[in-house]
Amino acid sequence: MNISNLDLPELHANQAVVLQHPARIKVLVTGRRWGKYEMAKRAALEAAAEGQHVTWLSRNFESAAASFEGLRHIVWDQPGYTVARGGLRISLMNGASITFLYKSSSFLKNHLQDAVLDLVIIDEAAFMPEWIWEMAEKYLPSNGKALLLSTPRITQEHEQDYFRRLYYRAKYLKGHYSWQFSTADNPYIHGAEIFNSKKELSPAHYQSEILGQFVILGWRTTSDKPRPKDNWAGTA
Repeated sequence: MNISNLDLPELHANQAVVLQHPARIKVLVTGRRWGKYEMAKRAALEAAAEGQHVTWLSRNFESAAASFEGLRHIVWDQPGYTVARGGLRISLMNGASITFLYKSSSFLKNHLQDAVLDLVIIDEAAFMPEWIWEMAEKYLPSNGKALLLSTPRITQEHEQDYFRRLYYRAKYLKGHYSWQFSTADNPYIHGAEIFNSKKELSPAHYQSEILGQFVILGWRTTSDKPRPKDNWAGTA
């Protein structure tokens, strides 16, 4: 199927870099309003147009429903798409599907075990429990792909943060790649908005939500300085 007739926004240069990269497992850390959601929508629709089954995981029902509605609005009047609002699912005439689930879904575990996981998108992954990624990774086929994207979460010094760990591991694991962008890396964001955010937010929240950097209270770290225990080669 061809998605050229769909009303999708043009990717900015940094979104295109991530989307077109050949890595199988992609970990994306950004400031808010960088454009994670718009890029993920295109990733899901492109994969489904190629006949793949997409699973989109969100932190709660409201987020899953909002993501579903965003894609439903794009395809609802297009031939070849069937929208099941009750099941948060979009089916395509080529046999592909995009299914939206959230961390407390009663059938999430069964879906990850039994469904075809051609592409798994984990939205706001830093705020999702680690077991969801562990399970998705376990049942991801050898040619399956994953896109984990999030604004980083502020953590305490001795608090585990699997998303931060994944970000650093993806820098050297085969088939993995990670990126870190700030809000300013979206060329459509006006500089005044970023300036105002710096005045409105605490330093820690500005570093996390705008600069897209990992913040550990009691230990300051940036994309270039992982904590020693974050920089380890565990199993992929």
